Amino acid sequence: MSENHPTEIKHITVGPLATNCFVLFSSDNKAVIIDPGFEGEKIIDACKNKEVTHVLLTHGHYDHVSAVDYIRERTGAKVIIHKDDIYLYNEAHKMALLLGIDADPLNDPDILLEDERLPKDLPLDFEVLHTPGHSPGGVSYILDNHLFAGDTLFNGSIGRCDLPGGDFSEIQTSLKKLILLDDNLIVYPGHGPFSTLKEEKEINPYLLELC
Repeated sequence: MSENHPTEIKHITVGPLATNCFVLFSSDNKAVIIDPGFEGEKIIDACKNKEVTHVLLTHGHYDHVSAVDYIRERTGAKVIIHKDDIYLYNEAHKMALLLGIDADPLNDPDILLEDERLPKDLPLDFEVLHTPGHSPGGVSYILDNHLFAGDTLFNGSIGRCDLPGGDFSEIQTSLKKLILLDDNLIVYPGHGPFSTLKEEKEINPYLLELC
């Protein structure tokens, strides 16, 4: 995997649930997108005509994946999701429609994660942790001092565990993984404001009971 570090991280809020989408640029004019939930055109515009090589999904819920095909059709990017969330990914459009949100079925992802290893052709040096609980295949991505936690860890809270595939005991196990990481990591959640892992250990009740 490349040892490139991000030259810029662009935050875009998308869709009816204000999902946090991120575009990360590498020094060789490439880009990686995390969680393109909706508003694909806005995400593409944010890519500054860079070569988008990969789309990384933290999990398969509709508000994090619905613009995947829009992005892929225009960039040829490879879509990556954990294998345990493939059923949520495949059903994402149905969940959106149940909530009155127009969404189309998605084409199959390109790469299914089966362990905590990413493909070697990523332009940025990500690590990945399997962090189930909000969903069975939830993952968190780490890059330098940045933690993209999806809906596992929020500012002052955690993701819901009462949706299909959710499990509170599993998310507790995942949080135990996260609290062992560097306190200085900036936490970029799937929704809401950013924080640091140190701040979460000090104020987040779900982490306080585990520390």
